[in-house]
Amino acid sequence: MSIVQAFVLALVQGLTEFLPISSSGHLVLGSWIFGWPDQGVLFDVAVHAGTLAAAALYFRRLWIDLAVGVFRGAGAGEADRAASGGPVRVGPGIGGGGARRLVGMIVVASVPISIAGVLLQDGLEGVFRSPEWVGGFLLVTAAVLTVSELVGKRSRDIGGMTFSSGLAIGLAQAFAVLPGVSRTGATIAGALLGGMTREAAARFSFLLAAPAIIGAGLLLALEAVTDPGVNTPSAGVLLIGISVSFASGLAAIGLFMRLLRSGSLWPFVAYCVLAGGATLSARAAGL
Repeated sequence: MSIVQAFVLALVQGLTEFLPISSSGHLVLGSWIFGWPDQGVLFDVAVHAGTLAAAALYFRRLWIDLAVGVFRGAGAGEADRAASGGPVRVGPGIGGGGARRLVGMIVVASVPISIAGVLLQDGLEGVFRSPEWVGGFLLVTAAVLTVSELVGKRSRDIGGMTFSSGLAIGLAQAFAVLPGVSRTGATIAGALLGGMTREAAARFSFLLAAPAIIGAGLLLALEAVTDPGVNTPSAGVLLIGISVSFASGLAAIGLFMRLLRSGSLWPFVAYCVLAGGATLSARAAGL
């Protein structure tokens, strides 16, 4: 694996993991466009580690506040302030109702993709991991984002979520095992259709990113350990993968959150339509 391939794929992974345009689909398209061989699961583990570190750093205050709230008792209003970007002032109680409720939501919403990842990912990716399917699923992502923008009421913060709405968002996230279906796009669309504001939907989506990325990384690591013929990149290539995906992922989260505070998802709808349409057109032309 060349340094150029490592840099480009890590950059693509970092930028697209947290934008509603599908990181797995873009990795497939990147290898297809440049004619590169498969990068191997160890490199995939490295870039997943980089994007996980980016999410952990950007939302470090929220994760710390949630942990403190769970063990020391932050009320519902305090946890909601943290989820909205404000500080949590932990009280002396022991219930931790708000913080524990939010953590419970994350757990409930993470169950569907965990099951899908264990049972279906290898088989589904073997069937759908091609430019044609990625192009088609990018158009599906555009359609889902369009419906969520047109129908979503955008009136509730994370504190207004129910466990049923959290499970619905988790079921939407499970479809992201398909290359070209954006995990971020699916979860944000599910949250918007459940009445959440754009920024609250994005924050909850990024909270769900941590267990999703950890789970995907563990599955890839298990595959690397159990496959005797696994491709082993050099230490330098792995370092590039981690560092570039971390830096680009951190930038992508910050950019996306700023865009949602003042804009909408329509630019990403347009991008998915253009990328999906261009991919299908190129394949129809025999490219």
